Amino acid sequence: MKIKIMKREKDYIVEYAREKNMHELRLKVLEFLVQNSEGAVFLYIDTNSKMEYISIKAIGQLLDECGIQYRKEPVEKAKRGAFGFANFLKSNKKNKNLPENIILAEVQKNAPLRDLYDKFLRFYDYALGIKPAKKMDELILRLKMDATDVLFNKDVFTNTLYDSIVIKRMRMDAPYTQLENFISNIKN
Repeated sequence: MKIKIMKREKDYIVEYAREKNMHELRLKVLEFLVQNSEGAVFLYIDTNSKMEYISIKAIGQLLDECGIQYRKEPVEKAKRGAFGFANFLKSNKKNKNLPENIILAEVQKNAPLRDLYDKFLRFYDYALGIKPAKKMDELILRLKMDATDVLFNKDVFTNTLYDSIVIKRMRMDAPYTQLENFISNIKN
């Protein structure tokens, strides 16, 4: 695999821009984290960070069909950037006036992750928050106000992964030795 791992003190980055099977890599990491996590796993999606538009209604229907509990909240795109990145990353004028939303879903180990990924996650940046310290209703309101204050905050989630299809990178909390070993094994 053509991926680059950059280890830093508090997190590490997996760059996969040159990987031709990037969707398979993203799906394998998603499945690994959900299957190997103790406790709840929350999936966070900001519809502002995407490669292709899918209506919020269609996403909601898919989550309903998969039996996944979720909450969605509208957000004002002008006041927010993608997680740590400016809105200029996407210059598609056609989608600029579409309403934007955030979605927070609780993902169970038996969730049909391949269906979710193939039908819509492959087009979106998403985060996984593992073992949340707060309930979904409280978290979605905090995420709506400032996702950067919630994701990668050890007081909120034990571990976090943010996977950006827009910039072709994953950011993960350190230490997460099992996931680091898993990715290293995929790489070799």
